[in-house]
Amino acid sequence: MPELPALPDGFTALLAKGVDGIATDAAGRVKRQIAAHGFNDDGEAWLAEGLKHATGESCPFCAGTLSENELIDAYRGYFSEAYAGHKMAIEEMVKALNAALSATSALKCEQAFKDADTDAAFWKGYCDNECHSPEAGARISAEVNALLQTGKALLQQKIEAPLDVVAESAEFIEAHATWAATLTELEAATAKFTDAKHLIQGVKDGLAVTNKATVETALNGFEAVQKRHAEPVLSIATAYQKLQDEKKALVDAKDTKKAALDAYDAEIIGAYETDINRILATLGAGFRLAQCGKNYVGKVPQSTYCLRFDTNDVDVTSNGGNDPGFDTTMSAGDKNAFALTFFYRTAQARSGPCPQACRVRRPFHQS
Repeated sequence: MPELPALPDGFTALLAKGVDGIATDAAGRVKRQIAAHGFNDDGEAWLAEGLKHATGESCPFCAGTLSENELIDAYRGYFSEAYAGHKMAIEEMVKALNAALSATSALKCEQAFKDADTDAAFWKGYCDNECHSPEAGARISAEVNALLQTGKALLQQKIEAPLDVVAESAEFIEAHATWAATLTELEAATAKFTDAKHLIQGVKDGLAVTNKATVETALNGFEAVQKRHAEPVLSIATAYQKLQDEKKALVDAKDTKKAALDAYDAEIIGAYETDINRILATLGAGFRLAQCGKNYVGKVPQSTYCLRFDTNDVDVTSNGGNDPGFDTTMSAGDKNAFALTFFYRTAQARSGPCPQACRVRRPFHQS
């Protein structure tokens, strides 16, 4: 916040100040003498220069006696360094008053309070600053101008009568008191804005250390959630979620049945493998079933197995020309024995306590 306008230091004291050793009517007597002789344009300069030569007891112009000459005493007081300094102080005070209470400084203060109010309102979404522009902020220019004009009027009186005490006018007293009350209100608001500035800076510092990409990702996520719960996306998403739930229920039911089927097949296939190998041994066959199982390649589950010769397993599904397979490892008698064994085991299953065993698909039916 810019510095609030105020009267320059020593303003009221200067209004009552004179110069020690100079009669209060000295300036008036000098001015009347200048006017009487038509010295209005450069009379003061002429007298000041001539006074430098009046060093003796007689006047350098008329040779009259200078001692006990009240007019000469008035000249000497009027053109003394103290009096000149006093008049210079009045002129400097005029400049200081214009600068301290200028329209530019008043407008800067008004705008500063408006800007601070705008910033505080924006950051209320991020920190509880509890700040707002004071009503007095809109009165700054008018009240400062009133104080300036009444102050300038007093200084003009002082310029015209430097040695006289200039009393504060009623207009000045009212303007000064009004501005003093406004200053109190503005200073309280400034203190609040200063506290809010610290809070806001803390928020800014916290945001400054946050990765921008992370913040943007989080923001996009929040915006997506907001859109997800607004129409028409809400209805579409709800219907989609319902279909997803139904699909999951079907998949879970399918998986449950598949697990039960896998357990059943493992039991049945294992029993078939054992029985067929027992029959093959009875028939004196030189091979056995091995690695019986099932896979889900294709639309229908498939049974898989190998033929074991001693310790070597032959994949019956192999079609490579140089790889051992069903056709190249079994003689016609082996094939007949194998078909007979499978037929016998299947017939036994149909007549036994496990009729569902016959429903397991076996590719070697076709052998």
